[in-house]
Amino acid sequence: MRQDGDYVFMHDIWRNAKPFGADELVSFDILRVDGNGKVAEQWDAMTALVEKTDPDKTAANKALAKAMVEDVLMGKNPSKAPDYISA
Repeated sequence: MRQDGDYVFMHDIWRNAKPFGADELVSFDILRVDGNGKVAEQWDAMTALVEKTDPDKTAANKALAKAMVEDVLMGKNPSKAPDYISA
């Protein structure tokens, strides 16, 4: 868990998660807390854990994640939400 100002970020790996769609899942939560320390907003996502990654794609993946946060979560261009979601 990390905190940056009013935002708290959590990242988890779910084991034995077959009822939710895969043996292992990875999830994240982003919380925004108000001045009283109470949760004001919350976002989350969950997907199957990928064991192999391609280090050559790290920079592109970071840029994509940053763009999604800015466009969708921060409201810069929320109509682009479908561009970041894979059914």
